[in-house]
Amino acid sequence: MLQDLFNKSRKVPFSDFVTYALYSENGYYRKGSHVEKNGDFLTSPLVSRAYGETLASFFLTKVIHNRSDKISLVELGPNDGRLMSSVVDYIKKSAPNIYQKLEIILVEQNINIHKNIANLLSNHKEKLSICATITDIEKKNNETFLFCNEFFDALTFERCVLKENILYIVNIEKEKKNISEVLIKAGDSLIRKIEEYDLQIEENFYFEFPILEYEKYFYELSKKFSSLHVLVNDYGEKSDFFHSSPDPHGTCRCFYKHKVSRDFYNNIFDQDITYDVNFELLSLVAKKYGFKETGFYSQSDFLLSNNILDFIPSQMIEDSNQSLRDFKKLVSPNAFGEKFKFIIFKLNEK
Repeated sequence: MLQDLFNKSRKVPFSDFVTYALYSENGYYRKGSHVEKNGDFLTSPLVSRAYGETLASFFLTKVIHNRSDKISLVELGPNDGRLMSSVVDYIKKSAPNIYQKLEIILVEQNINIHKNIANLLSNHKEKLSICATITDIEKKNNETFLFCNEFFDALTFERCVLKENILYIVNIEKEKKNISEVLIKAGDSLIRKIEEYDLQIEENFYFEFPILEYEKYFYELSKKFSSLHVLVNDYGEKSDFFHSSPDPHGTCRCFYKHKVSRDFYNNIFDQDITYDVNFELLSLVAKKYGFKETGFYSQSDFLLSNNILDFIPSQMIEDSNQSLRDFKKLVSPNAFGEKFKFIIFKLNEK
């Protein structure tokens, strides 16, 4: 299964393995959606449409200024399109004047699911475009609101560790059918990148370093848009250290049928590989490309302060059923509420 990965070298960086396992021709994200109760994991937009309606309300009441003839609404990594569907359905119903100005752009690199996304959003097809990359979007000078849910935790990353003041990256090595991890001294380019962002490193604590992917996305966004608000929802913390967890092994892990492990080298192509986002690092990258952080909240704080309770369907309140229990997970501190964070950026207008 890993023959293509090791066809040029017996050792490869862990980042190459992640790219291969998730994004290669047979990779995890090249297949259909795994985000379901019967899949590998569940995300907030699938728990309740109220999540997307709350985002739409935030967009309408606190972001949009209605200054231009066209307003772009962009989502990165939309999965099957259900989040965007709940957002634009709400806008169409509650603010038809804004809806008339909307153009809807979804950026989904898995072209195999573009048709499914288009079908789900068929009621908005005159306004809809689906792109594989940000570079496919024409340059926009109008107001733009971009959002993403569990997008940055899906990007490729290096695994690093400092031992006796020497920085190492994790490589994987193949011997016959066995795969093992080995530490290789980091190259000068990686060391310079780590020095550039000037976060602290604690010896013997593994950390994830997705910097090249972060820089690529914020650079591309800065070139495509002149008036842009960005809303990111992901799990993780802010930290002055590159590691954002007290676990010395780092935060990267696998999700397979709702079970969490560090068994990276089984179920390849059939399991997600992810990690906690360090929002301090994300903010530093955004700042490099002209973005200003304007807010940081736990998911429960963001949703409650933007009146998510107003969007609970009345039948859900009347029935103490599974739907209501699922909804509570969005704001419960022991579920999604505190583990997930919202961070907001604004691109300094050019």
